[in-house]
Amino acid sequence: MFTTASKFFLAVCVAALVATGVYFYSSDGNLLGVILLMSTAIVAGFLAGISFAWRQAIATRAITGRPVPYANTAPAEQNLVSPSLWPLIGGFGVALTAVGAALDQRVFIAGTVVLVAVVLEWVVQAWADRASDNADYNAELRSGILNPLEYPILGAISVGVIIVCFSRVMLALPKEGSLFVFLAVGTVVICGAFLLAYGPRLSSSASAGMLLLVGIGVITAGTAGAVIGARDFEQHDPYSAEARSTNSVGDKSNLLGSVVLNVDGALGPTSLIIPRATAGSLIFINEQTQLRNLVIVGKDNEGKEVVYAQSPYIGKDKRAFITVRIPNPGTYSFRSEGGSAPAEGTITVH
Repeated sequence: MFTTASKFFLAVCVAALVATGVYFYSSDGNLLGVILLMSTAIVAGFLAGISFAWRQAIATRAITGRPVPYANTAPAEQNLVSPSLWPLIGGFGVALTAVGAALDQRVFIAGTVVLVAVVLEWVVQAWADRASDNADYNAELRSGILNPLEYPILGAISVGVIIVCFSRVMLALPKEGSLFVFLAVGTVVICGAFLLAYGPRLSSSASAGMLLLVGIGVITAGTAGAVIGARDFEQHDPYSAEARSTNSVGDKSNLLGSVVLNVDGALGPTSLIIPRATAGSLIFINEQTQLRNLVIVGKDNEGKEVVYAQSPYIGKDKRAFITVRIPNPGTYSFRSEGGSAPAEGTITVH
């Protein structure tokens, strides 16, 4: 009972699955190509299932004697395919994919998602338009297949767009202004929901138009907020005395020592002894005006440098805690970075 269409899509699905395995093995696990090939396999398998299920439904109606609205008695010159915007959207998806391949991987993934959606929607619509001579039946058939996918996906996308746009507006406004805007928007939403529930019923076209205007307003406000940029936030020094007071007990519970980079550019002490396989903390203190950090390194079996721990860059008279755990005994080194002349020292692990 497999139709020609179901055999074709099933073959595409199997070929895409095989290509996925070959590509994953040959590309050392490149996820982008795997996602594209797996998406092709899923869409082809879905279309094969639709074709097979439709064939089974036709056979069941023929056996039970129920009328089959599949008799194409329309004149040959009649166009059974309804107008569609999917070719235009597909061109937009191709443009996104091309731009993303050259500039940004995220744009490329977005273009690929658009193309997959266009292929699915366009194929199902073209198939449903030719299912019978009854346009209402064809529309119902198409809705029964795609609406269970469209509604949750479009709902999730709409919620995501609202959240992103609203966050851009809140970040662009001053701290006090964002609070008033948040309260005002919440009040408008509650009042609008009350009026829709208890006021005169609106037609579907009026409701759709109102939602369209709200969506355009939200997207416009979010775009403006993104262009303006986020407001300035107060920066807190994580290594200040106030910040260190909350974690000073944990930092000093297993203190291994301290390393000071003095104003002359020398580290003191230049050698440390720490136990192996034990997690502890080193205090790095910078007395220079330049931003400096401390890096603890060693060598692997092939002689390549391995970084075991490093501190963030800190300014003059600042300090940073470094968590160190070296599993194997031996001699390692530490050095300061960020200045013109790095200073070095040694760590002995026993």
